[in-house]
Amino acid sequence: MAGEKVRWKITRLQDARPDPLYFEFDGRVSIKRFNETLDSWLVSSDHESKDLYPDFTISVYMLDEIKIIGQAVSVFERNLV
Repeated sequence: MAGEKVRWKITRLQDARPDPLYFEFDGRVSIKRFNETLDSWLVSSDHESKDLYPDFTISVYMLDEIKIIGQAVSVFERNLV
């Protein structure tokens, strides 16, 4: 996402669902949606190329490792919510 302009607003994970979140995890900054499952979270991209932007699952016990920056509002003037 280097060089991309992202508009965002501060939020918490619990308040933003199902809107996309701007977050840092494992040294990377991403925009993805968080969907709660029984004992984990499905973190998924809206991007059509799942090869480049794969979905992944994160345990509820690892949520402390995610730094929520905020709710993504737009990228390149394209509205996300």
